[in-house]
Amino acid sequence: MENGNLLGLNQPNQLDEHDAWVAVVSSLSHLKLTPFEAKALYVFALMRQLAEGSIALQGSRDLAAFVLLADAVEALGRCLTGCREENRGSGDRLRDGLKQLERRDDGEFRTMFGLYTVDDIKAMRNFTTHGGTTPGKNGILDAHLSALLLNRFGGELTDYWVRLGQDGNAERTLLAEARIRPLFTGGKPVFVEDMFDMMTKPGARAGQGIQVQLR
Repeated sequence: MENGNLLGLNQPNQLDEHDAWVAVVSSLSHLKLTPFEAKALYVFALMRQLAEGSIALQGSRDLAAFVLLADAVEALGRCLTGCREENRGSGDRLRDGLKQLERRDDGEFRTMFGLYTVDDIKAMRNFTTHGGTTPGKNGILDAHLSALLLNRFGGELTDYWVRLGQDGNAERTLLAEARIRPLFTGGKPVFVEDMFDMMTKPGARAGQGIQVQLR
């Protein structure tokens, strides 16, 4: 936090769906957020919830767990590229999110069962999302791959939040441009206040707790 701003100085003030984020700020006026901060808090909490749901299902409901994980990675891809697309398929956003995770650590997706490409993981998501009845020949659902992706995703959330607080970082503009709309319930936006409470605690990390042990 710098000069009272959760994500630093000189934040973007031209946001896609700007009025919706101003409404979020107004409904949570006691938090003294900027529209950019409200948008970041919302989408980070959304990504965390998807990842946490995936973690909760690991080992018992692995197909559903992979769907939630892929949704989280797709949301990351939307944020990183400033995507405003609503009508076409999600493959490009998923690819962008996966490529970001691929660049972390050793630059590849390798488990004890083999090496996976971005296209392999996209195909696995399509299989799990669309009924789960037509896997590729000799296809497997690799729990080690899910764990690897979740661990990298948690690390990326932490690093991405830090980058969004850096004045001049182009990723700030891309997040501002991304088509993201808030959800409301009972007249209040979901996620934002809980994420604010988390991120204003000493030593908080945006990806904390998004981690699983390889079995």
